Amino acid sequence: MATLAEYQTERCALLCFDIDRFKQINDRLGHEMGDVVLKEISERVFATIRRTDTFVRLGGDEFVIVLEDIPSELELAAKLEDLRAAISKPICHDATRVSATVSMGVALFVPSSANYTAIMREADIALYASKQTGRNRATFFSDEMGAEAKARDMVEIELKRAIENREFTLHYQPRFSLKSSKVVSVEALVRWQNPDRGLIMPADFIPICEETGMIEDLGQMILEMACAEAISWHQNDCYIELSINISPRQFDDKRLLQSLASFAERPDFPRGKIELEITENVLIGDHDLIAEKLQAISQMGYRIAIDDFGTGYSNLSYISRFPLNCLKIDQSFIAQLPTSGPIISLILTLTKQIGATIVAEGVETSDQLDWLCKHDCDQVQGYYLSQPVESRELMGVIAELDAMGLTDGKNDRIIIP
Repeated sequence: MATLAEYQTERCALLCFDIDRFKQINDRLGHEMGDVVLKEISERVFATIRRTDTFVRLGGDEFVIVLEDIPSELELAAKLEDLRAAISKPICHDATRVSATVSMGVALFVPSSANYTAIMREADIALYASKQTGRNRATFFSDEMGAEAKARDMVEIELKRAIENREFTLHYQPRFSLKSSKVVSVEALVRWQNPDRGLIMPADFIPICEETGMIEDLGQMILEMACAEAISWHQNDCYIELSINISPRQFDDKRLLQSLASFAERPDFPRGKIELEITENVLIGDHDLIAEKLQAISQMGYRIAIDDFGTGYSNLSYISRFPLNCLKIDQSFIAQLPTSGPIISLILTLTKQIGATIVAEGVETSDQLDWLCKHDCDQVQGYYLSQPVESRELMGVIAELDAMGLTDGKNDRIIIP
C-alpha cells in the first residue's frame, strides 16, 4: 500500500467500514458462511472502485479504502451510496441467502500534509457515529465529532479510575405483583457516584463500558454488590427477590459461573430469590452450550429472566429449551399501548405456555396499568409505581406501596380476582 504522501492528487478520502452484526452471521449461519460473506463483499468492492484506489482488509470484518481524486463531497457521497448498494445485494451460498449491510466512516484529506494515524482516527470516529445512528450508512467526519470523541475518551479514562476505586452504587426499583397487590421483587440498577460530577445515570456510561470491555469488570462488581445485598436482606428476614442485569460480555466471562457458585455455596444464600436478567442476544450462538450454562446457573438456585423481550432474538422455537423463569416485556411495547396490545397479548400467551412469570417494564401511566390488569399480566415495574431508590430508602418505599396497593386511575384499589 502506498504511503499517503505518495498520492499524486489534491484530495483523497479514507473510508473505514465493517459488516453490520457480522458476529450474528457467524453465530447463526456458521463461520463458513461468514467467510463467504467476507469474500463476496471484497469482490464487490473491487468491482466498484477504480484501479487507482486502494482496498485492504485490516482483519476480521474491518476494511479500509483510500479513494483518490475526490472532486466534491457530494459526488463522493453518491459514490459511497453506489458502493453500499452493491454490497447489500443478497449473497447466496448453497441454500443460504444473506443480505449484509455495512457501516462506513469517511475522512477527507490532502495527502501531502496528512498524518495517517490522525486520518485513520477520524474515519474510525465517523464509523462509530454510523453505528450509533442506526448502522447501514456512511458518515463523514466533522470537527464536532472530533470534540465529542475527545470528551468520550476522557470519560473512558475516568471510568477506568472509577472501576478501580469502586465509585458505583446500586439503586433499586420495585416490581409489583398484580395478583397479590404487593411488591415481590426489586431490580438492581447501577449508578456512578462521580466525586466531581455527582450521580451519573447508566445511559451515560454503560455503552462506553460495553464497547471497551470494561463492562466485564463493572458487571462483576455489580454482581458482588447485589448478591451481598440480597444475602443481607435474607439474614434480616426480608425475603424479597432481587434482579441483577447480566450483559452479554459478562455472560461469556469465565468469572461469572465462579462468582455465582461462590455465593450459592454460602449457608445464608437466598436460594430462588436472586434473578439474573439476560437479553435475548445472549441466546445467539451454540444453543446446547448456552442451555447447559443456563441450566448450571439454575441448578445453583438462581432464577433466569429475559430482559427487553420482543426486541432481540425472539426465536420462539428455542425459548422453551432454556430454563427461563421470567420474561420482561420491553418498555417500548408498553409505551405504545393500546396500539401494541396484540403483540403484548401474544407474549402473555407464550409466557403462560412455558410457565414463566411475565413482567411489564416501563409502566408510566394509569391507562397502561389498567390495560395490563385487564389482560392478566403478572407483574409491573415502572415510574408509575416508583423510581429507582437508594438502599436506605427501599424498605420504606416497599412498605408504602404494599399499604397503598395500586389504583386504576379512578382512585379505586385494584383487586385481581
